[in-house]
Amino acid sequence: MHRLRFIRIKSFRLGGFASKVFENLTLPSLRHLHLPEGFGGSPELQTRGWDSLLSLLERSNCKLQDFMIGSIVVPELTEHLKSPLFEYLTTLRVTSIHQHPDVSLRLVDTLSEACEETQRPRMLPRLETLILDSVRSVEDVRRMVSDRVAAYGGYDKSKLRRASAELVGDEFNLEMDLTSQSHARRACGTESYDFFV
Repeated sequence: MHRLRFIRIKSFRLGGFASKVFENLTLPSLRHLHLPEGFGGSPELQTRGWDSLLSLLERSNCKLQDFMIGSIVVPELTEHLKSPLFEYLTTLRVTSIHQHPDVSLRLVDTLSEACEETQRPRMLPRLETLILDSVRSVEDVRRMVSDRVAAYGGYDKSKLRRASAELVGDEFNLEMDLTSQSHARRACGTESYDFFV
């Protein structure tokens, strides 16, 4: 188990707790964790699931790079992701947050914040790919991308390379590929970049 790099747990069976799964593991090589249905439906299961996940990451001393979490019921997602245990995250996918639209807004707002001392993003500083399945405003996502690019002093230094978001209630998807942006910017010499909608 010490060499295990990828875990995908589709769902925890009714009555099964993430804590029962995670408390017996130590996974120092874990890099990818996908929980497409989260920790279960009730707030109690969510809280216990997050606590056991954070304990697993701390005990394992692993550098998790790719995290997918779904069926978010508790709006504390942002607070959990602020943990230093997620500092190596390069890919974040949050699904099924349409039940709590303020969760995606809070997440996007927090991802926009820069640390005063370093002027780098306060949360998930290595984030390269962000995928959200339910957002209320494309403008919020665009602002977050612009803020993260500015925090690094321009596109060439920014870590963020891809942002994808689906609007709640619409058949509309915002897909931003910032790698192609850099080529267009160098060719045009402009400070702006196009957003592909």
